[in-house]
Parts: sequence; C-alpha cells; structure tokens
Amino acid sequence: KTTVYGRAYDPKLEALAVMTGHRLSVLDIRQAFSFRARDHDREIRNAQRILSSVVTRRGEVSEGEIERAFGGMQAGRNAAFENAHEDAMAALRLGMTRTQIVQTLRAVGMSRSNAVAIYTGNVTRYRLTDQTFSGPRETVRAEGGDLAGTARRFNERRRAVAQLGAR
Repeated sequence: KTTVYGRAYDPKLEALAVMTGHRLSVLDIRQAFSFRARDHDREIRNAQRILSSVVTRRGEVSEGEIERAFGGMQAGRNAAFENAHEDAMAALRLGMTRTQIVQTLRAVGMSRSNAVAIYTGNVTRYRLTDQTFSGPRETVRAEGGDLAGTARRFNERRRAVAQLGAR
C-alpha cells in the first residue's frame, strides 16, 4: 500500500514492526526538508508581520512603537534565518545539494534572496515594499478616507524603518 506522500508499506515488514516494536523506514531528505522549509517561510513572514502590522496601522504611530516593532521583527527574522540555516546544513550533510536546497526553499514561496541567504547563513536586510502598504491604502481609498494624509504617514513610517535598518 502506498500513501499520498509516496511512502510504501510492506505487510510483512508491518507485521514484524508490530511484533518487535521497531519499524524500518527510509528517510526522504527532500520531503522532510520541504516540510521544514514551509515552517521556516511561515516563521519569517510572521516575524515581518510584527513590523508591518504597526507601520500599516491607521492613525498615529509613534517612533517608539516603530522602533520596538522593528526590534521584535529583527529578532524573529534572525532566529528564523538561523534555524533555517541549521536545517539547510543538515540537509546538505544528508546528501542534498546546494541547488536542491535553494530550489526547495523557492518552491515553498520564498524569495531567491532569502533562499540563498539561508543557505549561506546570512540574514537579508528587511525592506518595506510598496506591496506592504497597498492593502491598507486600498482600504482607505474604498472608504473615501484621506489618501494624501495616509500616503504621507506611510512614507514617514517607511523612512523611519529605513533609518532603523541602516543602523
């Protein structure tokens, strides 16, 4: 019998496993790393959300709030990149190639720069993109809010983050 993940089970080996309490299995490194890659991508996105949720918030946001959010985001991203790098190096030791590791990271939706950075052990510098602000900006537009004021606040927050990132 074969599972949806492609793992085959032999009835004789399964019976032996039941009797002895031990099961023989073959580890699929690519598949295992793919599952971990998804987790790492989610961890990186969650860390980035710490900052984006503050800078895209309506109303006033103090520089202190931005600075605290930036620090939390950086700490989360650093930890996520470090964990991902450790897993990438384990996959390398277990037989995956650099290309396979980067391709696996890319396949789960990770950017090329982040995938390469994870392999090399370097954390990429986080930059706010226009996409970060596009959703909140469209909400303001749809509600007939102050687009000019919103754009000004978002640009101020973007500059504050850029200054924090340059430190």
